[in-house]
Amino acid sequence: MKHKNLTFHICLFFLGMAGILSLLFVPFNLEVLPPEIRDLVLKEFTEFQLRILSLVNPVILLLISLLIGFFVNKNQPKFSYLYSKISKIPNRKNILFYLFIGLLFGFAAFAIMGILYLPIKDLPQMQVLENNTQIAEPPLITKIFYGGITEEIIVRWGWLSLILFICNKLFKKEKISIILAILISSLMFGLGHLPIVFQSLGDSINVFIIFYIIIFNAIGGIIFGYLFLKHNLETAMFAHIFFHVFTFLFNLIFMS
Repeated sequence: MKHKNLTFHICLFFLGMAGILSLLFVPFNLEVLPPEIRDLVLKEFTEFQLRILSLVNPVILLLISLLIGFFVNKNQPKFSYLYSKISKIPNRKNILFYLFIGLLFGFAAFAIMGILYLPIKDLPQMQVLENNTQIAEPPLITKIFYGGITEEIIVRWGWLSLILFICNKLFKKEKISIILAILISSLMFGLGHLPIVFQSLGDSINVFIIFYIIIFNAIGGIIFGYLFLKHNLETAMFAHIFFHVFTFLFNLIFMS
């Protein structure tokens, strides 16, 4: 069991690192820094060095989450289909089923957020975000690999599992533990998206955008968290990936 657990987490590490390396494709915006600070930073580091340094935090988060998952989920093989099938041949029908569920819930997440976004997109507070879309928006490859894979490993496999473990120790009713774990991890998921927004928008960010980023990402966190606990990590990954694909295609077809 220990060998199986270690093998699985090594695989998760390489998957997560693929997502972290995809962050190198994100537009690097130093213009939001005050000129004197920007000049000082560029004297000490090249842009490539700054990009590499920006990967340190995600790598640390990934390692912490894998360490949490290694101990907390070792007796929970149901949380990952591939974990439960190490040393066995995965069933193609099961994989297609989880892929289909991911597709449905990915579209549901896209539809829910789209419906909530439409009434507020023309508000003056949102224009800052709209005007900086090209800066703030990571490319599709980053959304798929970092958003769809690395974030699910960090947030669902790591933090949600830890919160659920703690809640199970505090509460007798499993449903209460599940609801609290999903809600808390989803709020953390929403808050976790703020740094890149601050980096992209700088002083032009406003309170409305902060709430928008937290709430909209928390909604996705609830959906992906539910899929993780109801099905497994892979289904949550599929749903997260399809959400970004649907959003990308919609923007490409209707918003370009």
